[in-house]
Amino acid sequence: MLDTSVIVAGFTPEIIADFESYASSMICRAELARGLAVFAEDPARKSRALIRRELLQLLDSVPGFWMEFDQRAADGFGRLTAQPKSAMRLKDALIAGHAYAHDLTLVTRDDGFSRFPAVRLEVLPSDEG
Repeated sequence: MLDTSVIVAGFTPEIIADFESYASSMICRAELARGLAVFAEDPARKSRALIRRELLQLLDSVPGFWMEFDQRAADGFGRLTAQPKSAMRLKDALIAGHAYAHDLTLVTRDDGFSRFPAVRLEVLPSDEG
């Protein structure tokens, strides 16, 4: 399962080569849609809004790419966040719970997800620094 941080930073050659085996949470789509709305309101970010809109349209056209946040995902979120030391941003906890519930590896650039030891992670290098 691809996290928002991987989607916005650009796909690695390995992900591109095997793209049909990846999916992402509808929670990530919501994060992307929020970013689009924020960028669209700021004249200095109009070009970023256009890129984000095109990215969403492209990913929306891929059958099965967006995984619905279903009852199973909600239960996974509940189990993960009941654990000690699981505090983090709600949207990230929802994404982690979604991956956990469906027994998927979460591919991310955010090592903050490591506070959920039950979630299998693949942390890609950050583009920062």
